[in-house]
Amino acid sequence: MSMTVKEFEALKPKNKEYTVSAGDGLSIRILPTGVKQFQYRYKMAGDKSAKRYRLGNYPENSLKQARDLLFEARKKVRNGVDIAEKKREKKAKRKAEPTVNEAFDEFKERYLLKELKAPEKQISYFEKDISPAIGKKKIKEVTRRQLIMILDKIVDRNAPIQANRTLSSMKKFFGYCVGRGIIDDNPAFQIAKSEVGGKEKPGNRFLSLDEIKRFFERIDTAPFSKTVQLVLKILLLTGQRSGEVCNAEWPEIDFKKRIWTIPAKKAKNGIENRVPLHDMAIECFEDLKQLSVYIDPEPKESRFVCQSPQIRREIKRNRKSDAILKEIPILVTTVNRSINRLNEIGYYSAYSQDNYFNSEEESIDCHFGLKKWIPHDLRRTVATQLNELGVLPHVVEKILNHKMQGVMAVYNKAEYFDERVEALKIWQEKIIQILAGQKVVSIRKEA
Repeated sequence: MSMTVKEFEALKPKNKEYTVSAGDGLSIRILPTGVKQFQYRYKMAGDKSAKRYRLGNYPENSLKQARDLLFEARKKVRNGVDIAEKKREKKAKRKAEPTVNEAFDEFKERYLLKELKAPEKQISYFEKDISPAIGKKKIKEVTRRQLIMILDKIVDRNAPIQANRTLSSMKKFFGYCVGRGIIDDNPAFQIAKSEVGGKEKPGNRFLSLDEIKRFFERIDTAPFSKTVQLVLKILLLTGQRSGEVCNAEWPEIDFKKRIWTIPAKKAKNGIENRVPLHDMAIECFEDLKQLSVYIDPEPKESRFVCQSPQIRREIKRNRKSDAILKEIPILVTTVNRSINRLNEIGYYSAYSQDNYFNSEEESIDCHFGLKKWIPHDLRRTVATQLNELGVLPHVVEKILNHKMQGVMAVYNKAEYFDERVEALKIWQEKIIQILAGQKVVSIRKEA
């Protein structure tokens, strides 16, 4: 006798999964999570044991829809089609000949998320430009010409450096697929950067004293989140990398000792770095501590210093699934895009008003009043200004957590931590002098 809708709805989860018959070969598997799975049990001629064929889950499929699917499945079995075996063959074929999106999912899980300290950039390149263009294509059908067309579109929107980065990401991804036997040849291998975004000039942009003053005067009213504002402040106060700030966790911040420890696994060069913190930086971390608290339904503190605001937005919308409410740090790309938007606003508004600026590079950011800049320029600013103050070069290199070069790398194992503490203290004092409009005196001139 067939199960009624009322009987079906009365099925409740137990501590262990269980299966009940719904009649005509349809069975329902109830999991402890409350999920109800529709299954068809059948035997082919000559089979000793029954096989199971999934007909979907409730509530995606109703009991009536499951019966309709059952009708089609039984008809195929009567015609000699082993539907479970056909499904396995189809799945195996799909796995052997994946689409670009499917291959990238494997690449992400097995390589990017396991091996890279900051995989979000690689994921962003794929999701923004590669996936929309060729994501649904079989990866074996991808040609070099298709990749070049993707890269040309990036260059055409005035982003040659991003085109080069996307090319590097393509080479790594398709190289992985060759190594795993998914494809035989890397379609990106013979594409040169010179044919895409061109040769990249090393960065030389740093903020002048006047620009540093404007930065601190206007950062708190900048048109992006408070978290991004504080990340940018910390970059200019400590000279560390954006990824190291964004991915910091609270156990790494010692407020009592006033030290931020960047673990080796998070540092770009794989070397642990202890960053001295002075009053202005401590204040930034204290503000971030307030922002890292979210309510679900009781107050909880994220383990991430720079918790993404997404979790608070999703709670506000009453979306409670674990997949949505996981703790995640703010992305480096979010910080970069915030500044890119300011640069674009500055270029277009200034150019349209008086036709004074001839290029985006010459544009002035309307909010900060700065020429075009990126977050990494703040790190270069710290290095440049510390050298101007007379801080010894090897101490500056240690603050930046650069690897020592040449003979220094072989023989000099000193950490210069006390000197770093003093150097960043001098840097904070310099910023305070700049904001007060006082003349800045270097160590060399005082000596």
